[in-house]
Amino acid sequence: MKFWYLYLFLALGLLAKAQDKLYLLDGSKKLVKIIEIGLEEVTYSELSESGAPFMNERSKVPRNNILLIEYKNGTVEIFNRPEKNSVTTSQGLVSKPLKKTENPPTNSNLIYLNTLSLCNTDIAVFYEHILLSKKLGIGIMAAYNFNQYANLANLFIAILNNGKKNYDVGGFFNFYPSAFKRRTTISYGLMIKYTALSFSKNTGTSTNIIYTPASGGQLATMFTFGTHNLLSKNILLKTQIGLGGFFLKGDYEKEYNDILNDQSAGTPVTYNFLPKLYLGLNLGFFL
Repeated sequence: MKFWYLYLFLALGLLAKAQDKLYLLDGSKKLVKIIEIGLEEVTYSELSESGAPFMNERSKVPRNNILLIEYKNGTVEIFNRPEKNSVTTSQGLVSKPLKKTENPPTNSNLIYLNTLSLCNTDIAVFYEHILLSKKLGIGIMAAYNFNQYANLANLFIAILNNGKKNYDVGGFFNFYPSAFKRRTTISYGLMIKYTALSFSKNTGTSTNIIYTPASGGQLATMFTFGTHNLLSKNILLKTQIGLGGFFLKGDYEKEYNDILNDQSAGTPVTYNFLPKLYLGLNLGFFL
C-alpha cells in the first residue's frame, strides 16, 4: 500500500512539473496544457490547483494577450513584448509603474486658467503650444483685475495712493524633460510679464498735497518651476512658481520711494529694483 502512495505522489509531482506555463500581459501565470495555437487564439486546458488532473473544459485566449508560453520541454515561445514602460519581476509577472501614464496627451495646444488668481479677483488665462516631441512649450498669457484697489497680493502696488492693478500680458516658455510620458511632469522655464497699474501721485507740496491720476507698469522677468499633473488624457492640474524682479521707472519709482521714506524715520532710501513672485494653480486641458 505504501508503494502505491509513493508511486501516486511521484506521478502527480512529475505531472505538475511537466506541463506548459502560460504567461499573460496582465501579469498572471497559468499552469496549462496547450491544445492548439491558432492564428488569432490559443486553446488550452487549465490545470486544477493541485496541478492534476486536467480540467475537462477548454479555454481560449487571444494571441495579443499572451506574453510567452514555456512548454514542458523547456522551450519558450514569445508572442508579445511588453511596452518600454513595463517591467518583468523575478516571478515572471508583468506590471506597469504607477507613475507612467497609459494615455499620454496627443494634442499640442494647451489652455488653462489660474484658479489661484481668482482669490485676487484676477481672470488669468494662458495659452501654450507644445512642440519638439512635447519637450518645449511656448505660450502667451493675459489677465484682468476687477479689484478697485490693490491688496497684499500686489504688495508693491498697494503701497501707492489709490494703487490699482489693471491687467497683465506676457509670454513664456516651458521645458518638459519627460515630455508628458509620466502622469506628473516637471517643467521649468522663463516668463516675461508686464503688469499695468494706476495710482494717484502727489504733485503738490508737503503742506499743500495735490493728487493727480498717474499710471505705471512692472515689466518682470521670472524663472519658473512647476508640475503638470494629468487628471485624465487631456485634463491637467498645473502648479507653478516664478521668481524674478522688475525695475521701477518714472512716476512709479518716485511715488513709491517718496511714500516709503515718508513712512520711515530712518535714512532715506531709493529703490529702483524690486523682487517679483508669481504663484499659479492652474486647471487646463489639451485642445
